[in-house]
Amino acid sequence: MIWPQLAQLDPVDIRQHLIGISPLQWGLSAVFTAVSYFAISQYDNVAHRHFGVKAPAHKARQAGAAAIGVSQLLGFGAVTATLVRWRLFKGGLAKAHAKHALFVTAFVSLLFLVSSVTLCAVLWLVLPTPRGLGWVAGLILLLAICAVGLTLAAPYIRVKGKQIRLPSLKAISSSFSLAAVDCIGATLALYVLLPTEFSPPLLAFIPICVAAMLLGLYSGAPSGAGAFELTLLTFTATGLPAETDKTALVAAILGFRLTYFLIPGGLALTFIFRRGIVAIKDVSTPSDAKITELRAETQVITQNGGRLETVGSNVAALWPTGQALVALFDPGGRDKNDFFEELNKKAAAQNRSALIYKCSARTASLARRKGWQTLHIADEAILDVKGFTLNCPSRSKLRRKLKQAERADVRFRACQPSDMAMLARIDAAWQDQHGCARGGTMGRFEKDYVNRQICFVAERAGDIIAFVSFHKSQDEWALDLMRHIADIPQGTMHGLICAAIFEAHAQNAAELNLAAIQACPDPDNWIWRELSIRAVGRLGGTGLRQFKSSFGPNWRPVYAAAPTRFALTIGLADVAREVHFPAALRKGSARVANISHENDENYEVESYRVA
Repeated sequence: MIWPQLAQLDPVDIRQHLIGISPLQWGLSAVFTAVSYFAISQYDNVAHRHFGVKAPAHKARQAGAAAIGVSQLLGFGAVTATLVRWRLFKGGLAKAHAKHALFVTAFVSLLFLVSSVTLCAVLWLVLPTPRGLGWVAGLILLLAICAVGLTLAAPYIRVKGKQIRLPSLKAISSSFSLAAVDCIGATLALYVLLPTEFSPPLLAFIPICVAAMLLGLYSGAPSGAGAFELTLLTFTATGLPAETDKTALVAAILGFRLTYFLIPGGLALTFIFRRGIVAIKDVSTPSDAKITELRAETQVITQNGGRLETVGSNVAALWPTGQALVALFDPGGRDKNDFFEELNKKAAAQNRSALIYKCSARTASLARRKGWQTLHIADEAILDVKGFTLNCPSRSKLRRKLKQAERADVRFRACQPSDMAMLARIDAAWQDQHGCARGGTMGRFEKDYVNRQICFVAERAGDIIAFVSFHKSQDEWALDLMRHIADIPQGTMHGLICAAIFEAHAQNAAELNLAAIQACPDPDNWIWRELSIRAVGRLGGTGLRQFKSSFGPNWRPVYAAAPTRFALTIGLADVAREVHFPAALRKGSARVANISHENDENYEVESYRVA
């Protein structure tokens, strides 16, 4: 296809133009080539972070540059790049390393494809381009926006039973920036080889050259031979000024192939003889601490995929979501000064943003001093177990509810292993009545999960009609599951909580946490007030506060914190998605099919004015 255009050119003129390229032009082309390769080599670091693998950044860049150099020179990029990366991983040609090399190559290729095509569309819209490409660019940008929306709404997809994480927003933004530097650098490496008197305007040349390079790259041919020249010469005839000299352009392309493909590819081929330069390992640092050494509610990580990890000189429950690395509650450790910086580093090592969720006022204050953004998100209802008594004015409603349950002949006792089948049936009935449950920071019913908790049941006429479960730590209990059948007697759930309070006192617990409810971050701001009222109404929070208030608790504020406002917004949105649209639980590891939970605000719902 390209031959008819090349056959019209004089080889002698091409040779003269090639000889006429000055040392300065060769040097500039080499500099822009180095810039381009440096940018594209960074993709390997983005890929390693995506897969939760830690590798020395400079060694990963070297492997990435070698893989790109060889694949662009020889063609068949997916195969050659995978083989180069596999060879350069330390530890020999292990099967696991081959799998990781394949994943890295696929990730880099797909992410670069999306980023570079999006970049091309942006260039077509903002720079002079041939007619007819505007609507194509608009369609590409629309698809790109939909792709970004997909990563935010569904960061994980399942393929043949396996869960695959899509690139995070952080990875996508890094990829687009790197693609821009790479493509513009490669374009300039070619442009500086053109003679000044015959070269087209740079702004008109950039979108055409970038499109040509991408078509050449994804043709799979060695160095994109054929597709690159055909696209560039075709667009030159239709989209560039008439004074553009095709002979000079072909000579510059030959020089470009020398500086951008042949020399880097040759160096990369010699470089791969240095076997095993990249040491890869798991990015996480598991902690030896026991989960009961932190606050009781930390045990929810046995369901949401979190784990205890060492963060600086502290231990924290880290929960990875699609966009954020969430540290649940306060970290364990006396010196928290290094916690924030180390958490930020851990998040960056996974292409995620750092977020601390439901931390205390003290931790939030320290975060603000470190320059982090904080937000008052909820209030926890805390009971002093040792000082708890029913004989006080603030618990008059509680006494009435308990008397109603007593008149209905409801009895309360600790759960027995033989009760588990009945609890499962109650849970199933509760699901039918209340719909899909929340997850993430809230537990969901599962036999092994509940067996690890403190559980109480309510009986009437010998039949179990409701149950509650609590997490337990060294000196704290925390409310988790609440389930009941339809039309239970008034005061049943109050009685279950009171039974737990008295048992916690018998076991020398210091406090009992009735869990958190939504709070207005800034009551003086009408926007926050309006948003909070809508959120509380939608989530049933008015009835929930009324229920918990009957126990006369102390209300303790909890906060969210992140390095920037954007990270705080994205992180909280991610947590909200995980809570309201939780992934299905897997059987066998305290994870079961998607089962509902924690709409306990429906138990005692009163009017908004009363609440």
